[in-house]
This record gives sequence, C-alpha cells and structure tokens, in this order.
Amino acid sequence: MLNNARKAPSVVAELQALRQRVHAAFTPRDIVVLGMGGSTLAARVLSEVYTSELRHLGVRLRIIDTSEPHTVSAALDATDAADTLVLVSSKSGATVETKALCCLWFAKLRENLGSAETAATHFIALSDADSPLQQLAHREGWQAVITTPADTGGRFSALTAFGLAPLVLAGIDPGDLLKSALSMEDDCLAGLKVGGDPASSLAAVIYERYRAGRDKLLLVPPAEVPTFGLWLEQLLAESLGKDGHGIIPLPCDPLRAHNLLVAGRDCQEFVLPSTLSAAGMGAELVRWIFATQRLGQLMGVNPLTQPDVAAAKVNTEELLARGAGEVTGSELLGSGKNLSTHELAELRGGNRPRLDLPPRTTHLVLLVWLPETREVIAGVDALTSQLERELGVPVCVGYGPRYLHSTGQLHKGGPDTGAYLFLSETETDDFDLPLPERPYTLRQLYAAQMAGDQEVLRERDRALL
Repeated sequence: MLNNARKAPSVVAELQALRQRVHAAFTPRDIVVLGMGGSTLAARVLSEVYTSELRHLGVRLRIIDTSEPHTVSAALDATDAADTLVLVSSKSGATVETKALCCLWFAKLRENLGSAETAATHFIALSDADSPLQQLAHREGWQAVITTPADTGGRFSALTAFGLAPLVLAGIDPGDLLKSALSMEDDCLAGLKVGGDPASSLAAVIYERYRAGRDKLLLVPPAEVPTFGLWLEQLLAESLGKDGHGIIPLPCDPLRAHNLLVAGRDCQEFVLPSTLSAAGMGAELVRWIFATQRLGQLMGVNPLTQPDVAAAKVNTEELLARGAGEVTGSELLGSGKNLSTHELAELRGGNRPRLDLPPRTTHLVLLVWLPETREVIAGVDALTSQLERELGVPVCVGYGPRYLHSTGQLHKGGPDTGAYLFLSETETDDFDLPLPERPYTLRQLYAAQMAGDQEVLRERDRALL
C-alpha cells in the first residue's frame, strides 16, 4: 500500500493497452464512473485537475456516487449509449449503491444498443480479485476486468486503477502526476526510519494541535480543485474516527475558515496550495496518505480499519428486507425529524424550531438527504453559515448516501461531541426508478439508507436533533 506510486506506471501501461482495445470497438466520448467513497473520490479530484485536458480531448468524465432518484435519472437521461464507457468501481464488489447503479446503466445500454452482449462491451469492472463484481463481469462478458490491490483500502487508492483508470481511458497521460508522487513516496518511505519527511512533519503539527484540544481541522482546498477537500475529509475521518477518538475535518473556503478561527472554537487550519498542477497534486495525495497513517500511530488508532461503517449497511438491508414492496419511502423515513427542501429558505430566515444543543456538543452535523441541485447546495451553505454564527460551533455537512462512505465512520466511532440534524423531504416524493431484478426501488433504497443511519446513531446514543 505504501508503494502505489512506484507500481503506478505498470498500471498505466495496462490501462493504455486497454484503451486501444476499447477504441477498436468504439470511441468513448462519455466516461461514466459508478461507485462510492474511496472508489470514486480520487477520480473526482483528478477530473478537476485535468479539466482542460479532458475538454481538449472532447471527453466528458462523470462520477455518479449517489442513490438519489432525481440525480440518477438526470444522469441516465444524459447518457448516449453509443459513445459511453461505464466503469463500475467497487473494492468489495458488493457495494449496494454501486450494484443498483450498475443495473440501471446496463439496462439503459442494453435497450439502446440492442443486446446484452453489445452493452457488455461498454462496461469495465474495477474491483478486488474474485469479488462478486468481478464474477458478474466475467459471467456477462464485459469489456475488461481490472483487479485492484487487495492490500490498499479504498481511501488510500488514489494512485491505483480506481484513481487512474478514468484519466488514462480518456486519453490522458498522468506522467507528471506520477513523477511527483513517486518522489514524495520515496521521501516518506525514507522518513519511516529517520523522520523529518514531509508527511511526518505534517502529522506532527496536526497531532500537537489535536492534543491541545484543537480537533477541528479546517481544510481550505484550491478553488479549482474543491473536491480535494472532500477526498481529505474521507481520508481523515474514516481513518482516524474510531475508538472514541477522531479529528473532525471541515472542508471550507478561506472566509469561513477565518471566521471559525476568529471564533476560537477548537479549530486548526490547513490552507492547501492555492494552485495545484498535476505534478503538485501527485505529491499532495501521497503526503496526506502517509501523514494520515502517521497520525493513526500517534493517536493510537488503526488507520486501516473502518469498524463502524458496516452497521448502517446492515440496518439498510434489514429495512429493505422488511419493507420492500410493502413499505413506502416516507414510511421508511419515519416522521417528525426531517426538513424539506422547500423549507430551506424559511430555515435561513429564522423560521425554524430552536436548536438546543446538548452541553457536550462541540460541533453540529447536517446530514442532507436531498437532490444535490445548485439551489439545495446554496441553501445548505447559507444555513450552515447562519447556524455557525448563531450556535457558536462549527457545522459539518454531509450529503447522503455519500457521507456513509466517508464521515459516517467518524459519526459512529469518533468522539461523542457532535449533534446531528437530518435534512430531507417531509412530503412524499413519488418520483422513483425501478431497479431491474431487485425487489425494491431506488427511492426505497435511498430512504432505507437514511433510516438505517438514523437507527445506528440512536443505538450509539448520539445526539439527534
């Protein structure tokens, strides 16, 4: 796992050969990556780093990492089957959202291209050896099956095929990215023995501040690569948030970071380089991966595990088994604790119930189960700023179900200092997508994921508002 940069050139060579085979069959102009968490977050970051190159190549790269029906339907409608290449990314090969998305995209391409055999030539699986996803791909005759390294967890996999395949298959040569990554990797590996390397220095600074009570880490990413903050959020939260310990990462812009620091609420700030070229990003990815592992050692936690993530998955499966075909989305969600999208403006205007935070609360977490439209994002951002001013505590934001594969581990296994507020539709939304060969719909899956997470938080005696 600590030498993925050194292994990356051989991975790229294999991907370049695969690209030639794909182009012999058709020319992809739309590359769609289906997956969750660490299987897709690095691809999101690198797609922003290489935005101009992708535009020059005339290739659209899209990351679909949600089960929200409106968002998925819009992405499906924007898919032109003839020039679409679908990468299905799942380390375990059994991620429930990824399986659902795969079913939908395969059905779309099968219908538009005329046969399952032709559709299969537009699909590539990225997964660990002999996973259920690999077995499916072999059985259906997909274009290719890429085996990802079993010793590398998803959040550490930026320089494996999970991060590199979308770029290389689009026609990008990540040579500069890998050169800087390898240089940083060599420095950090040498530091394992003597210290003083960039990752150890970074970890030492963060840890000393953490020991002093400053456990909120404000991450200010470059303006042109905002998803680097989301990648770091997952890396730190899922690696370190366990056994009652944890650093609470907050990706934010410079002004918000300044305001939180001035408020003096247990925060420390890291302003990432204001501009990150491909070369700079390669080094930063490696530096933070090594630093996170150093932090785990300093904090006395195992950064390679995520012991509390499975709990929400189990609850989701139980809800679906109990309710599919009989229970509607609104019934799964329960009542009284959720706020709708049309109420966001009223919330920002102060027309909302008073939020009484438990005395132990040092931060508020907004868990948003709404379509990630510009309107909703703007409303949530404005509400976040207002709540920080009114309550005097930092506000973390997670969009479901993505956060389940990111900060969800921290919520359940980290320090019991957060209060949790769910934002979702209070009125029944009838828009839905049936899932081929599944006894439940996409909306039922989405609703069950939220309800399952609520149940786990209650079981862990977390403060739900």
